[in-house]
Order: sequence, then C-alpha cells, then structure tokens
Amino acid sequence: MKTRLRLVGACLAVLLSVSAPARAEEPAAPPKMADIPEDQRADILKLLKVMQPDGTFNQKIDQILGMLKRRAPKVPERYWEAYKARISVTELRDMAIPFYAQYYTPEDIRQLTVFLQSPTGQKFLVSEPKILQATFMAGLDWGRRMGEQIKKELKAEGYEVTM
Repeated sequence: MKTRLRLVGACLAVLLSVSAPARAEEPAAPPKMADIPEDQRADILKLLKVMQPDGTFNQKIDQILGMLKRRAPKVPERYWEAYKARISVTELRDMAIPFYAQYYTPEDIRQLTVFLQSPTGQKFLVSEPKILQATFMAGLDWGRRMGEQIKKELKAEGYEVTM
C-alpha cells in the first residue's frame, strides 16, 4: 500500500513539474520604484496600457466589494459607492511596475509591447483570460475526479478515507 501511495505522490510531482513553465532563476525581490530607470518605467506603462489592465482591475475591485457587501448587508450602498470612488486604478497599475521590471528585461518589455499591439497579440489579450478560466475549471474537475479515484482505490484497499 505504501508503494502505491508513493507512486501516486511521484506521479503528482511529475505532473506538476511538467505542467509548470520552465523559468530562469527569479530575482529575490522586485526593485524599488526609485531604482527603475524612468525610460523603463515609461515602457512598462506603455505595455500596461496595451494590455488594458484597468478593466480587469475594475472587475476585481467589483468582485471584492461584492463579496464584502454580502458579508455586511446592513452597510448602505452609498458607503460602497464612496469607497469605490476612492480607489485608484492608476495606483494599482503603478504597483505592478516593479514586478514587470523584476521579471522582464527592458528589451522583453519592448518586444511584448510590439507583439501585443499586433493583431495576433490583440487576439491573445482577448482570448487568454477565457483560456485561463476554462483551464482552471477543467483543472478543478480533473482534481475532483482524481480525488474520487484515489478515495475509491484506498477504500478498496481497506482504508477509511475522509477526503
């Protein structure tokens, strides 16, 4: 039985390592904004403008506020509207700059911008969130089925399983 559990663990480890993208060694921390040259910051802002994250940021803000509203149903709507009005999407976008500087070289940023401005890049920007969502949902279903299969096999081996 221990061999089977080790095999399942090894298979999961292989699947996770194969599905993770290959990456270069990552910097320990993002640079401070003051350490990012002005021209690099401008290029990152241009990339972000092409990527149009403001709509995504606004959707996330609406989702978070919606969740909080449901947890505090007695709070009047005017509070939530006033709070949302104080949120700066520009501030959120600016917070992203060091992370882009951490993971991409200035040349990477320029090439990404050129690509994302192309018709294929624009298609990517529209399609990728949908693909990620569909993949996430498929992964949840796959994980559920895998858990059910493991539970079934362990029960067949005589183990009491509560998963």
